[in-house]
Amino acid sequence: MPQNSLYWGVYIKTIADELGYFPEELHEELKLMFNPKDSRIKMGQRYGGSTKSMKRKEFGEYLDKIRIWAQEYHMIELPEQEA
Repeated sequence: MPQNSLYWGVYIKTIADELGYFPEELHEELKLMFNPKDSRIKMGQRYGGSTKSMKRKEFGEYLDKIRIWAQEYHMIELPEQEA
């Protein structure tokens, strides 16, 4: 799965190295920021939704949001996805 390889091998690795996160920790933070879901158990609480169940287009949009955020807020250049 090329998108998943780009996500873990480039996006997560690069951002984690730059910001001092562990990869899994960063993954959870990114899911919360860019794929939030409302908790059905605790009113008003959110959690990061699964990326495993995302369709290709949805995952592509998720990657675009991360790439733009990394550039705008942390000056981290990440490659765009291939079409």
